[in-house]
Order: sequence, then structure tokens, then C-alpha cells
Amino acid sequence: MNDKLIIFDTTLRDGEQSPGASMTRDEKVRIAKALERMRVDIIEAGFPAASHGDFEAVQAVAGAIKDSTVCALARAVEKDIDRAAEAIKPAARGRIHTFIATSPIHMQHKLRMTPEQVLERAVQMVKHARQYTDDVEFSPEDAVRSEMDFLVRIFDAVIQAGAKTLNVPDTVGYSIPVLWGERFKELIARVPNSGNVIWSTHCHNDLGMASANSLAAVMNGARQVECTINGLGERAGNAALEEVVMAVRTRRDVFDCDCRIDATQIVPTSKLVSSITGYPVQPNQAIVGANAFAHESGIHQDGVLKHRETYEIMRAEDVGWGANKMVMGKHSGRAAFRARLQELGIVLEGEEALNAAFARFKDLADKKHDIFDEDLQALVSDEGVTHVSEHYRLVAMGAHSETGALPVARVVMSIGGKEHHADAQGGGPVDATFKAIEQIVHSGTELLLYSVNNITSGTDAQGEVTVRLTRGGRVVNGQGADTDIVVASAKAYLNALNKLDAGAERAHPQV
Repeated sequence: MNDKLIIFDTTLRDGEQSPGASMTRDEKVRIAKALERMRVDIIEAGFPAASHGDFEAVQAVAGAIKDSTVCALARAVEKDIDRAAEAIKPAARGRIHTFIATSPIHMQHKLRMTPEQVLERAVQMVKHARQYTDDVEFSPEDAVRSEMDFLVRIFDAVIQAGAKTLNVPDTVGYSIPVLWGERFKELIARVPNSGNVIWSTHCHNDLGMASANSLAAVMNGARQVECTINGLGERAGNAALEEVVMAVRTRRDVFDCDCRIDATQIVPTSKLVSSITGYPVQPNQAIVGANAFAHESGIHQDGVLKHRETYEIMRAEDVGWGANKMVMGKHSGRAAFRARLQELGIVLEGEEALNAAFARFKDLADKKHDIFDEDLQALVSDEGVTHVSEHYRLVAMGAHSETGALPVARVVMSIGGKEHHADAQGGGPVDATFKAIEQIVHSGTELLLYSVNNITSGTDAQGEVTVRLTRGGRVVNGQGADTDIVVASAKAYLNALNKLDAGAERAHPQV
């Protein structure tokens, strides 16, 4: 029998630390349910002490999830652990994950604590967490740059204090696979009672090796991998769940372990996370990218037609491509619409919400012939982000461009219920639209990112636009979807402004 590899998903916590990727409570619950359908073992739902909103989100996830363990992150501080324990109280199975930095640079410059003080604090807080749950995980932050002898001491101490999972994080993405594997091998060999705990790896992707480092750890004894959907996360991101799972599945000749993940849910969950966070998946991304199973070369096409395995090491349908592909249209009724949403894991609160979503579906069906699952996910996500806080609302707009003349846009929008309008010229219709909006709102923001992603194929496809704005140190992502890309752009810009206006802030877990 192969060992079990535990998949610990931190999309809702570390993934949310991507700039502008903060999620609402309902969005976190939607993603958590998708992860549960995928049979993820542990869902790290957030950092409850960071904000009241994050506490409520973790609590909501804990109440909604039955099959997976729900985990909350906490610094090695009593009030953080108390808050985490309260948040996971509704969970069928709850875990507290506490951490403290152990590298010389972090202890000296960030914590201003001696190694002995750090060790004592770690032991105290693991014991404190054990008052609430037997499932306690401990992480020495920046373990990659920590001294090996000190790691051995602190791991030994927290095992004695009751930690059941020991996570070794490459917090800054500094390691390379051969060294990361050796670090695990040495730790497991030197730490007393190492066979009584689960060893975990958490790798960042700053050098592009997060998944490779994670797999090197697995080959040297790690039996839990901390990862995210689409590799989302702080800075360059984390190890991608889909890459880790499919590497272990595909190379059974190398890995003597397996996980319980339902891989057919990978692509649908990837699309859901992308639509909610506003982080599009690049076409050539492994497993979940649109080109991951595409063959352009004639030699490759010929080989695949003769025998698929000549150029494909995985089947597209095994990870969710090709499944649930289609098709609804303007003749589809409410019952079919509701059933399809349920199959996609989309739950709307009450008949009023269903009626509003169905009306939007009918409007979309008048614009494009076939409605794909991706369209439905974007439709519901667009509905959700539009009504978070509609201080700014698009009433009407028009844009015109022609060769030899500057494009012009006219925008009519409502601010707090009062209509305003403006006309502006720009380098293109989108630029003109944004300038018209700014003539009205004078937001004082800086545009960091403008991204367009086609939701499905075809010239009638919806365009999904992500706009990233910053003001006063805050960064937000706005999203909008429409078959008219200029309208989608205006929706995304106003959505970002509404998020800034709402003033909801999420504290960084490591500040």
C-alpha cells in the first residue's frame, strides 16, 4: 500500500495574500465547497486575527464544510490562537496552525527575540492551542534560512508540547529541489520522535521551483504538501495543487504515495478561483491552462491521432477538461438553470437571488447563442462583485472609435443614487471610458493592472476584465464581464472603486 499524501490547500489564506485578491465571506465559502468536492484533506480558510471579516469568513467556511478539515492560521500569540479556536468551533474537524519565525534575520530584525525566547514561545503557544484541539500544526517561518541545529531543537520541543504536524516552510522561495530534499531527510533523521508526526512542506515560487521543491520534500519523507489552486499566493505564488497532485499521480513509478484528490474537479475549481480572485490563468500554465492539452505541431497532431500517449502523459478529461462543457441557451428554463448552478456548486441565497441571476442569464443568452459553464460562473461572480457595495453604479455608456480620430466615450453613472455624466477622449475606447469615469469621481487612484481574458471561445464570447487600483497603500482588484469588452472594462473599474470606497481592509498575517 502506498502512503497517503495529505493535500493542504491554502488558497483561501496564502492565496488571498496576492495583491488585490481578497475574497468576501461568500466567495470563500464557494471556493471551500469546490475544494471539498475535490476531496482536499485540509482547507486553510484564513487568518482570523487579521480582521473581523476574515474571522467571519473562516467561521462560515467551518460551518459549511463537513468532509475536509478546516484550519485557521495564528501567530504564536495567545489572542491569535484564541481567535482561531473561536473561528473553527463550528467545524466538524478543526485545526490550528501556529507559526513563529526561526531564521536569524527574522528573529533579529522582525521579532527582536533571542532563539531561546522563540523556542519558549513556540512551546507555550502549541500547548495553548492544544487546549482547543488535538490537531495542532506548527511552522518555523523562514525555515529555509534557519540554522539546522535550531530547527531540530524547536521541532523536538513542539512535538513534546503536542504538535501533530510539523510544517517546514520555504517562506521566501529560496531553496532548490536537491537542497530542500536533503533538509527534510536530515530533519526527519535528527528530530526525536519524528516518526510520530506528519512532516509538511510549504514552498513559495520566487525562483519558479515551488512545485519541484515540494515534490523533492515528498520524495524525502514529507507526507503533507501545502499548496494553492493555480499556484496563487504571496509574491510569485505557492506550489500549485494541480501540479503536485498530477505529478504524484502520473509518476507512480517514482512516488510511493498517493492522495485522495478527485482530479476531475481540478479545472472547474481553477476556473472558479480565477473568476473570483481576478487572476487569469495563462494559456500555457501546466494542467489548467487553455493550451495544456493543445497540439499545434503537425508531428504532434499526427502522433496523438495515432496513439494519444505519444505526446500526452495525462488525459485531459482526468483533470476536468471536456467535462460539463455545454450547453444552455435562451430556451433553457429556470429549473435547468438552477440545476446547472447546483452541479457547478453555485448556491444562491433565496428565490430573489435566483430570479435576478436567471434574468441576467436570459440577457446574456440574447447576446450569445451558447452559454457554457464558464459563462455561468462569470455571470454569478459578476453579480456578486457588482452588488458588494454599489456606491458607484454604471447606468449607461457609449464609446466610439474610428481611424484618424481620437476615440471618445460617454458615461452615465450613479453616485449614491444621483446621476452624473461625462464625455472624454482617450488613446482607445477603454482609455476614454476610464477618463470619463475619473472626470466624475476624481478617485485619486493609480491603475496598476488592466487585463482582459476571454471566458470562452468565439467572437461572441464574454470578456472578463480585471482592473487593479491602488490608493493610500491599499490595492484592490475589480472585475467585470460582458460580451462588450468596453462595458466589461467600465464594470471592472467601478467594481474596484466600490471596493476602495467600502474601506474593508485585511491585515497581512505576518505584519
